Amino acid sequence: MLNKLVTFMGKKRNRQYNLSSIHSNRIKTSGSTDFGNSDEELLRKKMNLLALLLSFEKYWSPYSLSDGSLYKEEAKEEAGKVVSLFKDLYGVDFFERSENGDILKPSEKMEQKLFVQSLSSWLSTEELFPNFAQRNFTVNRNRNYFQNVLAKFENDLVEELGLPIKLKCTTSSNEDSFHKNVLKWAAQLPDEVISKVDDAYIEKMSNCDTLVLVGDIRRSQDLMTYGTDANKYRDNIIEFMNKTRQILKQNCGLYDRFTGDGFVAYFSEYMCDQEGKDYYEMMLKSCREILEFSKPFFEKWTSLLRRIPETEIGLCIGVDSGKVSFKDLNNQLFAIGDACVWATRMNSAGENGDVILNNIPYQVLSNALNADNCKRINSVTKGGEHFSAYRLTIKNIHYESRRERLQEHREPRAIS
Repeated sequence: MLNKLVTFMGKKRNRQYNLSSIHSNRIKTSGSTDFGNSDEELLRKKMNLLALLLSFEKYWSPYSLSDGSLYKEEAKEEAGKVVSLFKDLYGVDFFERSENGDILKPSEKMEQKLFVQSLSSWLSTEELFPNFAQRNFTVNRNRNYFQNVLAKFENDLVEELGLPIKLKCTTSSNEDSFHKNVLKWAAQLPDEVISKVDDAYIEKMSNCDTLVLVGDIRRSQDLMTYGTDANKYRDNIIEFMNKTRQILKQNCGLYDRFTGDGFVAYFSEYMCDQEGKDYYEMMLKSCREILEFSKPFFEKWTSLLRRIPETEIGLCIGVDSGKVSFKDLNNQLFAIGDACVWATRMNSAGENGDVILNNIPYQVLSNALNADNCKRINSVTKGGEHFSAYRLTIKNIHYESRRERLQEHREPRAIS
């Protein structure tokens, strides 16, 4: 049986090994060598443990990448087998403890013991990932932590068994690009935020202030009506959309959607705080960069039209702030709030190249605004409601960031 198991392990890595390559009466363990008649039984259990770890790893990778959507039952079943055999080998309570019951550390095989204890606790809960808390010692790690511990655990067993192989159990450098959150949110969220977003994160965003941006291409219909090539219109719109999204995401913005001739985006106070950034500073920086890109972009596009429009074509951005309620609705981010409505109204009051601000964000930025960079304007909604707003000259605004103060209140990052 042992010969078959070793042969199986060799085939798994395109090589075969015979039990004769292992000293039949000697196993490499920490502090011990000969075991007499019990050698073969101990060898069999450790070989079985190694096989179970490899089986658990097979399910753990897709399970963790999918945030528990794939192979949950299989992963837990194999985890249960690993826990049972490990306890059989090392005892039910395999930690070294002080007189008052605290875990002593460092301890022999500490990482492996914590790993197995985490699995043991996980089996009886509905938690997404294993975690372990025992009075003076806490483990709560992400999927990469467990992947690394698995690799060390398996190779330690290989060494103890004296197998002439070295297992390569590392994660692929591109593996995270297939994580469920990446597939779901890559088009909308900043890269550094994607892995952190779950229902609790979205709820915290909903309970904090959010800046809403609504961009609209003025006279966009002329670009199609007077264009000479529908494919060129398509390519230009895609270029505009991709560049705008890139700028927003690079500045910790949340890109909601392309509207056909513009975009909707958000700057969450909570999200920016977690990344050590000021959401007002990120909004202003994004508006400045988008307008700097879009002005020559639309000028060049207009120069290729069959007829030059009387009104200049370009981008206008409306901005408001307030509580925005976010919801993951079938893998589509759903957002609702008064600020979304009023950002649209701000946009309707502007012209090409304008950034139009509602009153609340104006008050926040008032110390950075003056007659040279801000002008009060009056407008009216489609329903006939009159309102005032503020037209910004965005390149002349010098806003003093609150990042240093925010840095003191950030929540701790998850351990990678």
